[in-house]
Amino acid sequence: MNSNSRKTRRPTKKNHSAFTLVEVMTATAIMVILIVFTLSIATGTIGIYDNAVNSLRTSSESRVVLNALTQDLQSAIIKADNNVWIQVEHTEGPGNVATSNAPQLMLFAPVPERIKREKGMEERIPGAVCAIKYQIGHRSPFDNPGDPIQQIYGLYRAVIDSQGTFEGPLKSLIQDKLEPKDIWRGT
Repeated sequence: MNSNSRKTRRPTKKNHSAFTLVEVMTATAIMVILIVFTLSIATGTIGIYDNAVNSLRTSSESRVVLNALTQDLQSAIIKADNNVWIQVEHTEGPGNVATSNAPQLMLFAPVPERIKREKGMEERIPGAVCAIKYQIGHRSPFDNPGDPIQQIYGLYRAVIDSQGTFEGPLKSLIQDKLEPKDIWRGT
């Protein structure tokens, strides 16, 4: 053995790799900023998605109402016999829509077969000439009608079945010379 090889070696520093407190705090701050940025983008995207879904739902519901109204108006029965077969009534200006005196459209038209659902029972109502009334109404989504909040508007459609129409409104229209507004009163 060589005498040089027996020399005492100085202890060497072992290289420990660790993060300093400043590096950890910097990485945490960057991560928090990235998370906040990602959450704001996700929240904005969800808001845009909700608005698009609500817009499509409103458009779809409006299309159903418009199709029913169009079908009723296109098939409305109007005869030249001095009777009022179609009538629009509104007692106040168009800016003030109240439930008691909302605009009404009353007419007679054939409607397709419908299904009446009541208390878990279904009954088919044959389609024929029926008395139809459309009425615009609004209500507050809350029970405080005087509060300045957004109102919910609706177009309501009422149909008297064909048998009831022939026994009531049509008979009253032709024999008693009543106008549709008088026929619908009390129904």
